[in-house]
Amino acid sequence: MASQVITIEVDGRLMRIAEHVLNGLSNVSMIQGDALRIPWPSIDVLVSNVPYSITSPLIMRIIREGIPMALLTIQREVANRLVSGPGGDDYGRLSIITQCNYSVSILNTYAPDSFYPSPPEIYSSLVMMIRKEPCYSDMRMLESVTNILFRHRNRVLRWVLNKYLGPNAVNAVIKAGIDVNARVRQLGINELIEIADSLRPFINDRGNLTK
Repeated sequence: MASQVITIEVDGRLMRIAEHVLNGLSNVSMIQGDALRIPWPSIDVLVSNVPYSITSPLIMRIIREGIPMALLTIQREVANRLVSGPGGDDYGRLSIITQCNYSVSILNTYAPDSFYPSPPEIYSSLVMMIRKEPCYSDMRMLESVTNILFRHRNRVLRWVLNKYLGPNAVNAVIKAGIDVNARVRQLGINELIEIADSLRPFINDRGNLTK
């Protein structure tokens, strides 16, 4: 049993219902607000049946806040992205940023009729994220680099670098020992870290291109 539970709810009507249902429970606190905008309290575990429209932004906020552990019910497609590896159809920015900071596992998957009273039209998965030592110290840089590269995940790296950063960036990545003829979706996390280090002169501290 948790010693303290803090809930965040954006809907005022649900807040009033929850206050009535939870009346008398001294270890439950409620905050009304948008979970993507309001400050978060310090917590050990985050549990959420995530609204599908905010799944990716909420996961990114969990990562930036450094939440120790999260249990999330999300779209099956997004869950597959979180655990996907290089070359996979679901592999992308969210896979890389999440796996760089968390050990991720899919605990279960649920059909639409598992939900009541309004079943979704898609399958959902229960995902567990456990915080680990980040694979890279500058997450802003890694986010910026993956944002550029994965705009064209099926293109070769050389093409994307030339398009957005120019030939000098291509040469910098080659000097780091990276195969610039590989397709972006084939690049592993360690390779992307090397690329991020190589591209520092071409991306400023705000994540913008210096070209």
